[in-house]
Order: sequence, then structure tokens, then C-alpha cells
Amino acid sequence: MWRRSFYAFRAASEINALFAACSDWLSSTSVLFSVATLTDRVMASKVEFQVQADQVDIEVLWKALTKDKFEVARKAAPDLFAEWQVLESEGNGGNIGLGSLLYFRFGPVAPNVEPFKERIVELDEGNHLVKFQGIEGGFMKKGLTYYVLSFKLGHIGEGNTKINATFTYDLEKDFDGTQLLEEFIKVVKYYLNSAVSFLQQKNNA
Repeated sequence: MWRRSFYAFRAASEINALFAACSDWLSSTSVLFSVATLTDRVMASKVEFQVQADQVDIEVLWKALTKDKFEVARKAAPDLFAEWQVLESEGNGGNIGLGSLLYFRFGPVAPNVEPFKERIVELDEGNHLVKFQGIEGGFMKKGLTYYVLSFKLGHIGEGNTKINATFTYDLEKDFDGTQLLEEFIKVVKYYLNSAVSFLQQKNNA
């Protein structure tokens, strides 16, 4: 009996070591898709991409993607959202902040996607990291069962900023989400690029 327990323990240790090695390898490469992201959710998948914001200060961009999200989206991409509002502000006086529950209804950019709700589950101003978790509706009606979209801003030289976007998600069982993921990422990139272009034009005015 003790031998069986020993070998079971050894096998489990070897499996854990293998996962650790794979995790180290993935983090050291520029792989865009990674499966089994254990740090966020067991067997969740992840998509990563970057958007460069030249001549846009990191604090200006941070504010545009968080506290001024709706106002900037309205001006930068008027065809993106037809309606939006803060449903719950978690003590932020009706403003966007940590714990806020947000409601969106897409405009012409994604007319076939139902209205949806997201909650801000992390807002780290010091590290310029914000995370939005899908609650209901939208792409969760099209095959997603869970998702978190995060933006991490970083300096890339004086007055220039980089957006590191990470989309962690789960799909319905046996669902081919290729087209769904492409559509989701396309909408997010449209939003980010529109916001960056708006801020660049405003900066050069």
C-alpha cells in the first residue's frame, strides 16, 4: 500500500513539475494563445495582444480607459455603443471605479450582439491595471461562459504608452469559438485604437 501511495505522490509531483515548466516556457515567448491558464481559472484559455499609443501619456490613457471610459468612447467611437450606464458604483458616487457594474448596448459596430453587463473586478492605479469581468449578455450569449478582459499600461519612452490586453475565457463545451473570439478581439481592438487616435488628435490640436 505504501508503495502505491509513494508512486501516486511521485506521479503527481512530476505532473506539477511539467505544468510549471510549460508555464515558464509560455511566459518567455510571444505566444498569443495559451491553454490551461491555471493562475486565473482551471482550464481557461487566454488571448493576448498589444496596442501602441505613441504621443499619449500613460496617465491620460489610463483615465480614458477607466474613469472617463464612457465619455471617451462616445467621442472616439460614436458607432461603438448605442447606450451605456453605471448600474452599480460600489460607493464611487455613480462614477466608474472598483466594483462598478457597467451596462452596454452595442451600436452599428456589433449590431447582432445583445446588451451586456461587465463588472470592474480589479483597478490598480499604481500599476495601471484594470480588469473587466463579463456578468451576463453580449458575447456570453454567443458561446462564452466566462471571461475577463484586462488592460495593463506601460511606458515605452517619453510620452509614449503601450496597452497590454489580455482576454481570459471559457467556452461552452464542444463549441468552436474561433469566429466568436475573432469578433470579440476585433471589437476590443476597434475600441482601443479609436481611443488612442482620439487622444493623439487631442494632444496635437
